Order: sequence, then structure tokens, then C-alpha cells
Amino acid sequence: DAVYAKVVEGTLSISGCKAGATVEIFSANGKLCRQAKVQGEHTDIDVSQLASGIYLLRVGKTSVKFQKQ
Repeated sequence: DAVYAKVVEGTLSISGCKAGATVEIFSANGKLCRQAKVQGEHTDIDVSQLASGIYLLRVGKTSVKFQKQ
């Protein structure tokens, strides 16, 4: 799986993952903030309700940090 992330404001876009894969978003202190299933080749996740800060996005065994503004 290829996962890329960057600075995000309202929507986190994920592509290139298998449908049905679990997407998890964790805060910097390790708390699970959001969980979703990949719906298809391209999935958007609303992160507008998350506080500003650094988060960890995990899809399968792949993890990427991103910043929510």
C-alpha cells in the first residue's frame, strides 16, 4: 500500500489502498481518533472535527504522520 499525507485542513484523501482496508487516525499521544474503511480506489475522510496538531494515519502496516491545521 502506498500512503501519502501532508498538511490537511478538512478532508484527508487516501488513494491506492485496497477496498475494505481499515484506516485509523491516532493523536500524537496514541489515542484512536477516527476509524474508517477504504471504500474504493479513492477515499476521503473528514478530519475537520479534529483539533489542530500532528496525527498518525495507519492503513494496514503502513503509517504516515500528517498535520491537521
